Amino acid sequence: MGVNKKRSSVSIRAYKWTQSGLGFLVRHAALSDLFEEAGLVLSPSELHGELCGLLCAVGVNRLVDAWYKESIGVENLRSPVADQVIFELRTLRSETWSQFAGSEMQFMPLLPNEDCAIDKRVEALGEWCHGFLSGVGLGGASLGPGTPEHVEEFLSDLDAFSHVSLGAEEDDNEIATDFMLAELIEYVRVGVQIIFEEWQSAGTEQKKQRRG
Repeated sequence: MGVNKKRSSVSIRAYKWTQSGLGFLVRHAALSDLFEEAGLVLSPSELHGELCGLLCAVGVNRLVDAWYKESIGVENLRSPVADQVIFELRTLRSETWSQFAGSEMQFMPLLPNEDCAIDKRVEALGEWCHGFLSGVGLGGASLGPGTPEHVEEFLSDLDAFSHVSLGAEEDDNEIATDFMLAELIEYVRVGVQIIFEEWQSAGTEQKKQRRG
């Protein structure tokens, strides 16, 4: 795969696939069809990545209800299925927050399932990572001096992943590439969960200090 992932200090936790996670794999296919019918250009993976970046940066209470309008464009929400698109995106926001805030490490990126071609799944991961970084930026996350080294390293890795592509040998060896992709997805999944927990904890502590 056209990226060399550095070994990060972000710890990898054991994870067991949950019904919530499996449901997200199904959701990607349904949203892809719905987005296509609505004439949207943005992929479900990139939009979900952006949503996750925003939730990590600002939290659900500060995320406006129409968070998606700037990304999708109001002019693209005039199709006959626009109401359904809006409903699905609001549901996605609620479910993603529940995954983040839960105690069972249920969060996972919204990506195609294994029935999809390997190159499309690699492309979707890159789109998700690009979306996450965009969401972090839109959320105004402070990434200047004082940012923990492991956070800087992880976000740098996501930037590299956003440009990921398959080489000829990797395209021919689908089994090995599939295993590598699964490792990258797990790395992203756990790393984003850790960033969410750290940033939300820091935000809570800042609120306490202001009240004190």
